[in-house]
Amino acid sequence: MGQTVPGRVAGTVRCSPVPHRLNSEDFYFNAIAFHLANRVHVEGKALYQYRMRPGSITNGTFSQHSFDRITIGEMIVKQLRALGCANTAGMAYYRMQKHYDVLFSLVRSHRPKAQIGEYAARLRKTADPVYRDTKVTFARKARIFCFSHWPRAYYALNRRVR
Repeated sequence: MGQTVPGRVAGTVRCSPVPHRLNSEDFYFNAIAFHLANRVHVEGKALYQYRMRPGSITNGTFSQHSFDRITIGEMIVKQLRALGCANTAGMAYYRMQKHYDVLFSLVRSHRPKAQIGEYAARLRKTADPVYRDTKVTFARKARIFCFSHWPRAYYALNRRVR
């Protein structure tokens, strides 16, 4: 049995620096750390307190930082490939999900139609490898397809169904 040593990390790995001044930079660290880990321990107690502040880039409102999710996602995929990650289907899904998240934020925030159309087209492009993945259910593929082709209608319909 191993032990957890607070404040220290066993081993050293060289990878691209953790991005600064980007929202969701913790995604980058977490994705790389999980890929490199031999095992993961889930602590049962809170080790820090997360606070939601008004005006924060993480409070769910749309801001220019909303696009950082795509940037971080691309950085993660690039670094995982450099580290030899062979899960190309998983990385393709992750890339698609970041585009889905941004489009969702745009629609939820009632952004201009042209901007929503641009990011819907980007989602359609990143979804192509996901459609070919036999491990992704048909229902999930249908949801991605519908949202990438009719984002506002799909969003409105989902709000009514829930």
